[in-house]
Amino acid sequence: MHTYSAENHDWDLVLSFAHELLMLGQMLEETKFQKSSKNYFSCYTGSMILSFSAIESFSASVAFSLPEADGTSEFDFENYRSTYEFVPRINMLCGSIGIDVDWSQGLFHKIKRMQKWRNLVSHSKPYRIDPTIIRNTTSDPSRVHRKEFSKQFSREVTRDNAKLYYSTAFDYIDIVKENSGLDPRTHVSYTIG
Repeated sequence: MHTYSAENHDWDLVLSFAHELLMLGQMLEETKFQKSSKNYFSCYTGSMILSFSAIESFSASVAFSLPEADGTSEFDFENYRSTYEFVPRINMLCGSIGIDVDWSQGLFHKIKRMQKWRNLVSHSKPYRIDPTIIRNTTSDPSRVHRKEFSKQFSREVTRDNAKLYYSTAFDYIDIVKENSGLDPRTHVSYTIG
């Protein structure tokens, strides 16, 4: 008789794809032929979304593994899983492995910024500019839209932000690995007996 067991963790694929899109975006942006088509914008957008998704996916993988790890066996994965808001989940996970979370600065401030941006992409809300008298058809429309800029995810999509998002995800994963001692990966095992 054989016994089979497996665990599936996809966070490393998600982070890898974020990096590939970042590199492709940079290459397309630097290629004169492609520059006019703005294909790099799609790559940066995808990289930024996947960078944030890697944070969420890695966090879930570590939370899943904590109940079986030394020193954190009392971690309640079901409570983590049933908590739907991002910030409380991260607080719960990081608190259990001794990471002080400060959402007002540093790494966690960047992660909060990433989450806010991702929500603009995933939950975008339309808005309306009511009829407004303008004098200059070239410059005035942007002035009229200015108060709504915070609702436009596209304003954040740049090479620098794509790099920032990827490096933030990488740094977060690194600190959680270091503090938890966990590096959950997909694996399969067979035993005979």
